[in-house]
Amino acid sequence: ELLNRINGKKRYYIVCYCSDISLCTENILEEFFWISLLCRKHSFTLLTKNPTLLYQKVENIFKRFALKGLFAKSFRHIRFAVSIGQNKTIYRLPQIRKFRKLGFKHIDVWFKPLIENINKVDLSGISSIRVNLEKDHGWIRGSVKWMENIVKQAKEQKVKAYFDLEENQKERIRNGNNT
Repeated sequence: ELLNRINGKKRYYIVCYCSDISLCTENILEEFFWISLLCRKHSFTLLTKNPTLLYQKVENIFKRFALKGLFAKSFRHIRFAVSIGQNKTIYRLPQIRKFRKLGFKHIDVWFKPLIENINKVDLSGISSIRVNLEKDHGWIRGSVKWMENIVKQAKEQKVKAYFDLEENQKERIRNGNNT
């Protein structure tokens, strides 16, 4: 059914399952990887808040794939991303980097929703970051400065950085409401 819906031009997909892809079973994840092999012109991002659990499952899957001659280089269209919104979740960075050990090249960090100023972070081994603001609780004072802080750190570490703003947020920044 998924293959019937995925056709035409190249697309970008975020793969979700019960709010976090790490919660699905290994069988479902393995099925996803098999399907993605048939859809190499598309990009898929597996976003997680629990990179350790996801890594354990993906590592098991790729041990089985290796027996069939399949390795991470066959899945260059797959990105792994971790969500960080507070300093207390920075511990996820070393966990998401582990996917490089399996041979995956695209490792991203989504500072989303950014709900406090993030201290100095080590972005080594990270392909790119996305930065966003908290949406559910309105405009948070200082949030634009927080975004700029993260982007500055990314530039210093030569990591691609993207702002992921909604139109009303862009308008507020353009109008000088950047506190």
